[in-house]
Amino acid sequence: MKFELEGDALWLLKTFSWPGNVRQLRNVIECLIIRSGGQAINAIQVQQVLREQNEQGLNDQGSPAQQALKAEE
Repeated sequence: MKFELEGDALWLLKTFSWPGNVRQLRNVIECLIIRSGGQAINAIQVQQVLREQNEQGLNDQGSPAQQALKAEE
């Protein structure tokens, strides 16, 4: 499937640290393509997907304080 990234969206994807490595990048791009409906993907859409994934990660792993507490146990 073809898709188009606006320049600012591409910049965000290039500069993000990708703690989940290639798997996370692939998931974000797949999500963006599905949501774009054939339209160009912009920075707002990228930010929204990254924010949602971050929130999901916190829900799965707990808050940073909860993670530290688990590490101490």
